[in-house]
Amino acid sequence: MAIYHLSAKPIQRSAGKSAVAAAAYRSRSTLHDERQNMTFSYTAASDLVHSEIVGFNGDRGTLWNLAESMEKRKDATTAREYEVALPNELPVPDQIELSRAFAEWLNKEHGCVVDYAIHSGSCEENPQRNNPHIHMLTTTRAVDEYGTMADIKIPREWSDKKRHDHKLKPRRTELMKVREKWSSMANAALACSGSDAHIDHRSYADQGLDRLPTSHLGPAVSTMERAGIRTRSGDHNRMVMEINLKRLHELEERHARELSAQKLAEQLADIDAKIEALRNQSSRTPGTRDTKSGIVKFGHARPDLATRADKEAAKFTGGLALSVGARYKVKLFRNTWGYDLENSILNTIKWVDVDAKTLTFQSGEQVQDKGDTVVLSSGSNDVISAAIALARSKRWESVTVYGSDDFQLRVALALKEAGIEPLVSNDNARKRFLDEVAKRAEQILPTPEQGKAAVNPGPIKTKAEPLPVPQPEHRKNPASSSHLDALRARVRLALREQSPKQTTPFRDDTSALRQWAANQWDSLVKIEGREKLREVFLEEVRTQAAIAGYSAREMQNVVLDGKWTRTQEKLATTVPKLKPRAASRQRRTAVELQPQSP
Repeated sequence: MAIYHLSAKPIQRSAGKSAVAAAAYRSRSTLHDERQNMTFSYTAASDLVHSEIVGFNGDRGTLWNLAESMEKRKDATTAREYEVALPNELPVPDQIELSRAFAEWLNKEHGCVVDYAIHSGSCEENPQRNNPHIHMLTTTRAVDEYGTMADIKIPREWSDKKRHDHKLKPRRTELMKVREKWSSMANAALACSGSDAHIDHRSYADQGLDRLPTSHLGPAVSTMERAGIRTRSGDHNRMVMEINLKRLHELEERHARELSAQKLAEQLADIDAKIEALRNQSSRTPGTRDTKSGIVKFGHARPDLATRADKEAAKFTGGLALSVGARYKVKLFRNTWGYDLENSILNTIKWVDVDAKTLTFQSGEQVQDKGDTVVLSSGSNDVISAAIALARSKRWESVTVYGSDDFQLRVALALKEAGIEPLVSNDNARKRFLDEVAKRAEQILPTPEQGKAAVNPGPIKTKAEPLPVPQPEHRKNPASSSHLDALRARVRLALREQSPKQTTPFRDDTSALRQWAANQWDSLVKIEGREKLREVFLEEVRTQAAIAGYSAREMQNVVLDGKWTRTQEKLATTVPKLKPRAASRQRRTAVELQPQSP
């Protein structure tokens, strides 16, 4: 397996190192250091594969003694080394060719001499060990064709301040460029040799890999580990490898889960296609979508549909399948009726039967769509809410209710709250319904300071003759009702065009109701602005709020305060300014001298 390793380190006198000794060790040769008058010999090692000098025509001893003689400081850097790992997948001739090409690039890029040596990585203790790598020793100064070394060091060795003065990037960018270049050249050589191996100079974090890097052991620690001596660095690397292996297993498990989710998504897409085909093939009752009225009645649940619902719902139980089943029910209902149910109702539904157009609930209750009739197996709140949702999807404006008196009363009240006119078929149920509406209307009477006015819930259409609806006291007086009837009709029409949003007794929507009433008042006062508008407006506001489900406390907070009164007075006293005509200067002067009303 090809690995990436490239490190750079200086050869410094302050560390007790010599460029001549470093060259002798890496080339496995014998060299004499003229500055120290010492000879260094490393010919006993047998792992040298190839060595070569790029950019200098002389021998190795002359080159590095010249480099030592050019530096006068005690802490001078006399050479710089690049240690690079070679891919095992490349044969030895290709490794030599790749090393030579990289050395030539360094010579051309930095202008330095490159003395490189390839080591096999094997040793007497482990002859089979294969860890090929390159030691590239580079000079800190350039050498011309005549063998003369420059007095000034190459820009790679300059400080960041000097590089900035010459408009060069920091020194670390040079190492980044070298690392990237080696990765590119090594991958190109691997591709030419037909290998699928690949190396990357980026860190694990930059590659997006959830993996920890190991530490470089070095020759001394590696020798101890090969001899069976445990070291701190070795233990650290073993721990990192164990963590990486665990993360790899987790990654494989996550990948398997993603594949499973993808398969479930594909199955869901197939199911959607089948639903669309069934929806196109199913024959709907003519006129179901266009009729303005329908029927809601009590019936019995079908055991065969309940069994089918249990069988279908069992396919989506537990884990990810449960979520897929919930989305499946949403799509079934939307594609069948073209309407979206509330989540609170959908959660109580076990299955949506497309063929029978039936909703089966977790409790076993059912709602069946039979064209112009919706059949309920019980009168629970969830079942009634689902039936009203079906009525809305059919755009019914009125619904005739059949069943027991209690059933008709509950369904009629729910229909009225939903804005659909209920037609109660039973006289007793109709009387109970009207009494309940009147009772709710009495709870929203205005305060004594605002005047006593009974709330009229509006006529309820039924198949029988409607019962007389109580009228407010002022409407019994013909002299005072002549202009109020017309005003009340206009106000009622305006408020019904933009009725308040539906609410429930379980939340406080006082601010929303006040805002709606204020907006309606601003619109009406601009076009009406006559007497009795205030009383008529408040009466109709409370009527519309009662229909929308607001409580008496919320409606009592809707009052015409000073701001609303000032709006009416401002509109009543505003006089538009006349523009003078340019044809007559005298007339223009007369108009300008006229006093303006305050």
